[in-house]
Order: sequence, then structure tokens, then C-alpha cells
Amino acid sequence: MHQNKVDRLLGQRSESEINEAYDFLAQRYSSQGTELNSVNTASFFPDEVDSAQTFREGAVRQVTVNAYERDPKARQKCIDYYGLNCSVCNFNFGKVYGQLGEGFIHVHHLRPISDIAEEYEVDPVKDLRPVCPNCHAMIHRTPRTYSIEEMKNIIEAQP
Repeated sequence: MHQNKVDRLLGQRSESEINEAYDFLAQRYSSQGTELNSVNTASFFPDEVDSAQTFREGAVRQVTVNAYERDPKARQKCIDYYGLNCSVCNFNFGKVYGQLGEGFIHVHHLRPISDIAEEYEVDPVKDLRPVCPNCHAMIHRTPRTYSIEEMKNIIEAQP
């Protein structure tokens, strides 16, 4: 932590006073069965970073999921009817990214296929809507799926 920030937060403190504060915290947490270390002191001193801490990613794990078949013709009929703009925020990949984004959009099932859990006939105009990946992720962010209108209201309510 930068000295001027320490001074601003704690006022002018001597090294012994700072050590006394660390000792107090160490004693308090060790009496609760928690050893005071750089990881759990981060909540007290969030500007201090433990440079020895490492993060590991890339481990392989197997995941088993149900995959529900989608009909690409139904997707295309939805896009033919509604267009390539997001039904929530009106974003269009082709307009922003040019040729790279041309034709790109997710198609959202108004009633999640996982709720139906069986093969059924989909009506591309009644049952599907084009949505951008961000809006699609937010629609499914909680266990309760948000409607297109609810998402529009959330966006409109933001300052």
C-alpha cells in the first residue's frame, strides 16, 4: 500500500503502531482458528497484493450434459421474419463488425427447450427470437428465465 494512502486512512502511525495492529488482528483470528495470512488480510487491506499467490487454469474435466437438437431451418425462418437485430437491445453484428459480423445472432427459445424436455414442433415466429449473445446470457443468468420485455425494461431502467 502506498505510504500516502496509509497516512490518509490511518493518519501518521509509527512502525510499532502498525505492527501492533497486525499483531492484534493475528491474535484475534488465530483465537478463532483462522491463521492470519496475506489471503485473509486482503479484506482488511485490499490494496496489498500477495505477489506469491498463483492461479491455475486449464485443467481438463469431463462434463455430461443433455444437448437438445435445434433445427437450422427454424432458426433461419426466425431470422427471415425478425431480422438480425437483437430483440432486446437492437444490436446488429453486421453493422458494428462489418463482414465479420454479418449474419451472426443467437436465436432464443421463448420457452426453454429444457423446460419442454421432449421433441416438439417449433413455430419460428411464435417461439423464437433473435438476441445478441450478451442479452441471451442475461436472459438465462438466473434459474428463472427472463422474458424479452423484462430484459428491455431492465436496460431502460439503467441510468
